[in-house]
Order: sequence, then structure tokens, then C-alpha cells
Amino acid sequence: MAGFSGFLRRLKAEWRRVLPRFALGLAGASLAWLALAPVYAGGLAAVARAAAPVLENTPGAYYAVEGSRVLVYRPVRLPGQAQMRDVVYTVWLASGAFGLPVLAALILATPGWSGGTRARALAWGLGLLTITQIASMLVTVDFWQQMPVTLQGPAFYLSGHSARRLQVISAIYYFFEIMGRGFFVLVVYVALIGFRETRRAAGPVGGRNAKCPCGSGRKFKHCCGAG
Repeated sequence: MAGFSGFLRRLKAEWRRVLPRFALGLAGASLAWLALAPVYAGGLAAVARAAAPVLENTPGAYYAVEGSRVLVYRPVRLPGQAQMRDVVYTVWLASGAFGLPVLAALILATPGWSGGTRARALAWGLGLLTITQIASMLVTVDFWQQMPVTLQGPAFYLSGHSARRLQVISAIYYFFEIMGRGFFVLVVYVALIGFRETRRAAGPVGGRNAKCPCGSGRKFKHCCGAG
């Protein structure tokens, strides 16, 4: 029972066990995410600071982490005022990155995978989703630079704004906003299943008595080739 069709058959046969595992996995992953989100935000803020010389058009702008949020402070001079004032934007928020614990729960609940396979899938899956989080944050950084500032009085634009750039960056920003609401998770999860089940279907080079390509250490006939 190998290949993607085999995965679907296993899922159909074991769905009564898969659903509780997914629910428990999601609860545990969500609690872990609550604890780890500030650390994750700190890593993203470090990436934003490294990219600031290329992205930032406002002199003196700086990035900070507040709880599980990444903020950018941009000092601006409001029309009619002599003193500078910080305009604060949220460029990343942990509550908007719920796809990471969802993916972890999906991988933990996937039937027929060994512990080693789950660990590797988690590493690759969360790594790929982190890349999307970084890209989304950097797009958001530029998006808020292109949008008008409307704190008080007439709206005005920050340095580096252009109507053309706003049009382009807005399209990219809303692409990430839509895809980040679960589509990235599905794409990554299906890709992981496809890669894993393709290897399972191919089997080991040495035949059924060779070690299983999933990395469990068992013979193929007693692991992925069973059934």
C-alpha cells in the first residue's frame, strides 16, 4: 500500500484515530507556539534589521519586538509641527501565523509515518513556512512605507513613496495576506506528502529486505512496504 493513493487509503481507514491525534497535536502545538512566538519574533526582527539598509527610506527607523509582535518605528515630521514623532507599524504578528502550529499538528497526525519521518517533515515544513513568514514581513515593511500617513491633519507620504510602487507592493501584500490564511500550509503539507509517498512507492534500491528509505532503520518489508 504505497504511493499517494496508499496514503489516502490509510487516511480513510484510520480517520477515527487521526482526528483525535490532530486535535491533541493542535492543542499542544498552539501552547508551544504561545511560548515560542516571542523568540520567533525576535529572529524575524533580526532579519528585518539586516534588510533595513535596502528596504528603509526613513532615516532613524528602527525595529523592536513587543510580546509576539515585530514593530517598526519611523520618525517623521508631521505637517505643521516642528518636532519629530514616531509612527509605529506592526509588520508581523504571531496570531496571524497560525499556520505553523496547524502544520505541526497535521504532520504529527499523519498516519503511517515513523518518528524520524515526522521529525524531518516538521523541520522541512516549518522551515519552508518560515521563509514565507520572512517574505511576508519584508513585503509588509515596504507596504506601510508606501501607504499614506493619516495620524492627524492631512494625509502625507513617507520618503520613497511612488504611486507605481504602491500599486505593485499592494498586490504582493494582499497575495501574502490571502495565502497566509491557510493556503501556504496546505501547499507545504501536500508537497511533503507527495515527496514522502513517492519515496515510499519507489522502495529501496536493494529490494524489500533493504533498509526503508524513510530512515526508520527497519527493513522496507516491515516498514513502508508492509501491507
